[in-house]
Amino acid sequence: MGSKTFKAAEVPPQVAEKIDEATARKMTVIVGEVPGACRLYQDYLKSKSYSNVIVGHAKSMRYNAGS
Repeated sequence: MGSKTFKAAEVPPQVAEKIDEATARKMTVIVGEVPGACRLYQDYLKSKSYSNVIVGHAKSMRYNAGS
């Protein structure tokens, strides 16, 4: 979902709107787990108690905000 160079402290409103649309439609959200945007998006989804999330990773899981 995003870059590890992303330094924002919160999900930009335009992105939050798109994530909210996807979750309202009960879509599966696929997100990475590297620091930066991926972790921020994971934390956002967790704050919304959204669990239809797949966390992708290259070799080993470093971060998973949900279960």
